[in-house]
Amino acid sequence: MGDLAMKLEALSVIQEYGTVVAAGENVKVRSASGVRSANVAASCLLQPALGDRVLTAAERGGECYVLAVLKRTHAIANAIRFTGDTSLIVDGGRLRTSARDGVEVATAGEIALNAGSIAMNALAADVAVERLSFAGTLLQAGIEKIKLVAGTFDSVLERFYQRVARSIRRVDEIDQVKAGQIDYEAEKNLALHAKYTLVTAEELVKMDGEQIHVG
Repeated sequence: MGDLAMKLEALSVIQEYGTVVAAGENVKVRSASGVRSANVAASCLLQPALGDRVLTAAERGGECYVLAVLKRTHAIANAIRFTGDTSLIVDGGRLRTSARDGVEVATAGEIALNAGSIAMNALAADVAVERLSFAGTLLQAGIEKIKLVAGTFDSVLERFYQRVARSIRRVDEIDQVKAGQIDYEAEKNLALHAKYTLVTAEELVKMDGEQIHVG
């Protein structure tokens, strides 16, 4: 008797092919049994859209579920929908995401990346960040050209070393240096030119050269 009851219970579920006539939060499917409201089964990851050909399962006098989207008749964006926290786990392999026209990630919350190393390769990159904080041990870059436009640039360093082939700097207003000690050395010429030149010292001003021309 128990086996017979289980068979009768199994026969009470009807599977049908149908067409989605209303999509969104309230999905409705038209089949041979008529038009019925249907829930999207948890295993049906592809969100049903209007006009889709679907497979449904319904209990007699009970709820109806969309088990799978069999055919999509309209060229629309596919949507895979989850409810709640979702994890995509790959054991013993790599996860690769590929798209012909682009990949977009959007969230109102946080995006966190944790990896042993990160490699990025692109022809162009545009980054718009209102606030950026970077903490690291070593920054090494090989760049052909840098152009920086900023309102204010502040840096605090313990040691600064720079080696260039040619250095050209233009300051439109004030160029001020305050240092404990300044040492300038030129292999050939050192030229200072101004409308007014003032050299002062609290103790000693010394000029030493093979020839000194004044005036």
